[in-house]
Amino acid sequence: MARQITTTTHQDQFGAEPINVIEVQWVEDGNRVTYADRDIPSENVFGKIVLLDKLDFIINVNEGSDSQEINIGLSDVDGDLKDIIDNHDIHKRDVWVYQWFEGDDFADKFLIFQGQINSPIA
Repeated sequence: MARQITTTTHQDQFGAEPINVIEVQWVEDGNRVTYADRDIPSENVFGKIVLLDKLDFIINVNEGSDSQEINIGLSDVDGDLKDIIDNHDIHKRDVWVYQWFEGDDFADKFLIFQGQINSPIA
């Protein structure tokens, strides 16, 4: 009699969707600023991500490729981003895109993309 081996993913086990998290180093040698696609109060992270375009393509890309892009849109209702852009050159600043599952330790978020801010910036 054959045994069937089954595996479960975090989503299958807990029914959770990943939360997208980005970190941006707006200022050279400065601290990273963290944003998510929903508020994470326990980490003092605000849900400012309003667009993550091409994310599915990035996740499914062959691991050997290192020339990908992703479009990110952030809400600036509080004016923080305008202040950063008005006072700093943000072109070529480092950006990290992660996914994280609520209920896991925030330090366990996993990197899915790393790149730099590039034009056009709107």
